[in-house]
Amino acid sequence: MKNFSSYISIYIAIILLNVNYTTAQEFSGSISGVITDAENGEPLKDVNVYVAGTMWGSTTDNKGKYEITRLPKGSHEMVASLIGYEVKSKVVYLKENEAKKIDLELKVKVYEIADVEVSAESPDEWRENLAIFKKYFIGQSVFASQSEIKNEEYLDFKQEGITLTASSRVPLEIINNALGFKIECVLVKFSWNPIEERVKYTIQPRFENLAASNPEEKQKWLRNREEAYIGSIDHLLASIIKKDFAFEGYKIYLDDMPVSRNRIVRPEPVLEADEILRKLNSEEYILDFKDFLRIEFNDHIGWIRLLYPKVYLDRFGYSLEVTPFETYGYFATRGVADMLPKYYSVLFDESGSNN
Repeated sequence: MKNFSSYISIYIAIILLNVNYTTAQEFSGSISGVITDAENGEPLKDVNVYVAGTMWGSTTDNKGKYEITRLPKGSHEMVASLIGYEVKSKVVYLKENEAKKIDLELKVKVYEIADVEVSAESPDEWRENLAIFKKYFIGQSVFASQSEIKNEEYLDFKQEGITLTASSRVPLEIINNALGFKIECVLVKFSWNPIEERVKYTIQPRFENLAASNPEEKQKWLRNREEAYIGSIDHLLASIIKKDFAFEGYKIYLDDMPVSRNRIVRPEPVLEADEILRKLNSEEYILDFKDFLRIEFNDHIGWIRLLYPKVYLDRFGYSLEVTPFETYGYFATRGVADMLPKYYSVLFDESGSNN
């Protein structure tokens, strides 16, 4: 009996080693380079260089050099940020195991008068706009009240017709005490249309783990991260890839538009993943559907619309495009407070660290 138990233990260990080896092979790309001043060509120190939406990043040394390793195949949005300079971003496509050199030049930020003067808005108007911004940017979930923008005073708001827009003079620093992340977030654009009830924003976030004050706090973060993952778009797409979305509790329908508008046809149920997903090869899939996907999960309803004719996914369900979807309903209420780093379900071990 003892020999049999030892055999099982060895067998399980071999399986785990093979899984880790396979994952290591798939996350073996790298990007390195030098960041310089566009005007004089001098190397820039302490530039924050990262892959948007992830924990993968680096800071340049005295010679302006950086290196980011353990990257998967696919498109990665590289971001370089330094106070006093314009944010620079570049989409880089990596082949499997590829090491790519990307040098970037940063331009000194030229501040307009409106950037340095006190906002023309009254304090009450600014606070009202800030409340709207937080509702749709941070989100409306149970985790939103535990997320704080540390430098919200750099936010500016404008009313363009009925649409509220927001911008920030520096990357936003967000502390998510519910999930245990510090997020440096470049706000590319934000708009809220109250008539259409549509929010749009584009961000370039970098995640870092907060230091837990005790083991209980770390366990709370891990539980909350799992809660945030279940029911998210990442979880949905992973279940579609695995063809077990129904088992995971999702009901999917083909819809012509969100329910708040004038529906033309009755939503048609998607019974099999193959109706909306095509396998391209062993590592890539194509997500393809017209109009909207209506997603029902527990008591929630949301919609997804593709921003491309087809969206390419890797075998984990993550998009190879940088911004592939527009979301409505339940998904639109899940803001930064529910956001997890890309590949969370693949790379995070039980300790909460990025393997």
